[in-house]
This record gives sequence, C-alpha cells and structure tokens, in this order.
Amino acid sequence: MTIYMRLSNAWPISNTGEKYDYQYLSNISLRFKIKPDGHNHVREPERLSKALGGQERTDNTIILGANIAHPGTSGASGSPSIASVVTSVDNEFQNYLGSMRLQAGGRERIDGMHSLVYEGLEVWFQKNESRMPEYTLIYRDSISESMFDKCGADEITAIE
Repeated sequence: MTIYMRLSNAWPISNTGEKYDYQYLSNISLRFKIKPDGHNHVREPERLSKALGGQERTDNTIILGANIAHPGTSGASGSPSIASVVTSVDNEFQNYLGSMRLQAGGRERIDGMHSLVYEGLEVWFQKNESRMPEYTLIYRDSISESMFDKCGADEITAIE
C-alpha cells in the first residue's frame, strides 16, 4: 500500500501560530484507516448483540442502506436520478459494499433494487462461510411519508 501526503499542505500557510493544519491531517488519517481494511470505529459487541436479539442473530444479519438522489432544480431537463444501496458484508458491520444505478429522474421507487441488493449478497455470501443471511435490516432514506408504504412494499418484494 502506498500513502502519498504532501507535507507542505500540513504546515501553516499564515502566521496564525498553528503548528499544523489539523483538518488536513485528520482527513489523511481517515483515508489511511480505510485503505488497509481498518476500522474507523469499534462497535460494542454486547450492545449490538442485545439490540439485534443475541449473537446468533447478529452473526446472521445483513444491513442494507438504500437512497435515491434526484437532480436539482437547476439540472438539465431529463437528468437521471441516482439510486444506491450499501450492504454490510461482515457480521461486525464494519465493511460495506456500495452499488449504484442511474434511473429516470424524479422516481421515488428504486428501479433494479433486486440487482443492487444481489451484488451485496454475493459478497456477504463469500465472506460468511458460503451461507446466506437469515435476517435483513433495511434503512431507506429519501422517501416521503406518503410514498413510504407503496415504495417500501415494491422494494421489499424486489429484494425477496
């Protein structure tokens, strides 16, 4: 692994008395932790296990996060929306695979939810002794209350 850091960026540009640019160094350290498959935080196993109903359930749970981003009002007419899903791939919920697709702009429902989730399930399967998860925890963002039931039902059906 190669880490490249321009040291001149870490030194102060002005005479403020600050010895280092701590924001720059902080950003570099976050990237360093991610690159060697490190962890940026550590979960408390007992609390997570209790929240999910025991260690056996924790070991057999996959977490999905789904979101759709729409073009802004200043975007060109006909601009696509971006649908994305992140999938946990380990039972420590530290590593996630991200998948995204472009779809027709303005749609709340994620088209192709099945294929987005399938990509993550393949990696989860490989990293978890060639078995599938028994439990799924889904976080869905960017959906209005009025569309939640309709989109949720369609997307759950696509995942099943």
